Amino acid sequence: MMGNRSLTPVGFRFDLTFFDSETSERFTDADGPDACFQTVSGIGVEFESETVQDGANARFVQQLPKRPMFPNLGLKRGFLMESKIFQWFNETLSNSEVAFQPLDVELNLKNEAGESLLNMRFVKAWPKKWSLSDFDAMSSNLVIESLELTYQYFRIIK
Repeated sequence: MMGNRSLTPVGFRFDLTFFDSETSERFTDADGPDACFQTVSGIGVEFESETVQDGANARFVQQLPKRPMFPNLGLKRGFLMESKIFQWFNETLSNSEVAFQPLDVELNLKNEAGESLLNMRFVKAWPKKWSLSDFDAMSSNLVIESLELTYQYFRIIK
């Protein structure tokens, strides 16, 4: 049943690609280490609303939609010091001015055959938070890098 889009997709076949927001040129390789993340979280949208008193009937109020709000995008993976994403973050951290080059992030959800099911593009993302997992001499856990990106909006491409 390959190609059957009526089945609910699994959440572990995905990759990420980063693009320069101004030129749309690839910032990272589509199949390189920066495409491989363990988890992606925070995909969603919520609309602010405005409560308006109904002029004809004081007993009722109306909820009117306003602008959308997007939660931060959370990314986790094994820590890679040689990655372009870490270098992107570290360059700004090392400078006296805080000025990130915004990147677009494309999430590609795939089916069991590796075919694209859903593409989403998060526009003008920059890292709001970066952290590493705890170091513990009593365990053999990998060092996990967590990156929290804020962005202007997302759009569904496919």
